[in-house]
Amino acid sequence: MVEELAQAVGSEDMETGGEIARTIKSICSSIGAHVAALAAAELEIACHEQGNAGSALANLKNEIRQLLKIMDERRSKAQNA
Repeated sequence: MVEELAQAVGSEDMETGGEIARTIKSICSSIGAHVAALAAAELEIACHEQGNAGSALANLKNEIRQLLKIMDERRSKAQNA
């Protein structure tokens, strides 16, 4: 989904980018990943306002990387317990 988002933003398809960002925002919110959800919301706004979507995308990717790292660490701890 992030790759599709990056392709949409890269090709300046801001309508699709905004839709994917909104979906990611909803997913992040539903699992309590509020910082990532906020980053997705910022990207959604940037897409709709034709703003700096590239910067917002980079921020969202960073937040998702951090989230996945935390999830991997917690999974490893649970497996080793």
